[in-house]
Amino acid sequence: ENDWVFLGSRTVHWGVDHDTIEVGADAGRFDHVLFKVSGNDILILDMNVIYSNGGHDDIPLRLHIPQGGQSRVIDLRGGNRNIRRVEFTYERVLDGDGLAKVELWGQR
Repeated sequence: ENDWVFLGSRTVHWGVDHDTIEVGADAGRFDHVLFKVSGNDILILDMNVIYSNGGHDDIPLRLHIPQGGQSRVIDLRGGNRNIRRVEFTYERVLDGDGLAKVELWGQR
């Protein structure tokens, strides 16, 4: 099963520098995630993956993702566990007026 599964999205607002994508344990277990971005460029500084068992992975990223692009595949260090939510910290890259929509995708 190598298919990527859509886990959720957020439209980020430039007045804040962090956001959360709620996934929910019922989405299943995932080994890898990636971000897809539309609307504007974004620099994702890091992500914190919170698992349904209470554990978490704080993963530094520093990924510049252009609008219409996607991040590299990010391995989850916690192994194959159910994701409750993903918190991410970001910076705005362009001075365009469009908001960036960030999608989270997972692979089992």
